[in-house]
Amino acid sequence: MTYTNKKSLKKDENGFAKAKLKVYAYEDSFAKAKLKVNAYEVSFAEAKLLGGTK
Repeated sequence: MTYTNKKSLKKDENGFAKAKLKVYAYEDSFAKAKLKVNAYEVSFAEAKLLGGTK
């Protein structure tokens, strides 16, 4: 693909950057969701430990 107009190239790069940001935002929320799951698993493990000592 060749661009004769530099403005259209800038526009494309801008759209690509925005798309990348969306992917990063998605990955960030996915990481946060994983953290929540890990926190849940930890509290579940702690509850099992507490239950085992009774």
